Amino acid sequence: AAAAMADGKSGKQAAEEFVSRSGDRWGAVYDKREYAEFEQALDGAYTGVGLSAGRSGGDRVRVTRVQA
Repeated sequence: AAAAMADGKSGKQAAEEFVSRSGDRWGAVYDKREYAEFEQALDGAYTGVGLSAGRSGGDRVRVTRVQA
């Protein structure tokens, strides 16, 4: 990351370069605004693996729908 920044890239660009080299296809870099939007989108529900889920009180998660 330090080398990327020395080449004139922003901190975010340097972090994106580092993450892209990690081999983690799910790795991502967010700026403050993007992370706030991401966090808000996940607040209380998450969809994306064929399931819809929500909080069911305490530490419990309840599956509300399964897509076939």
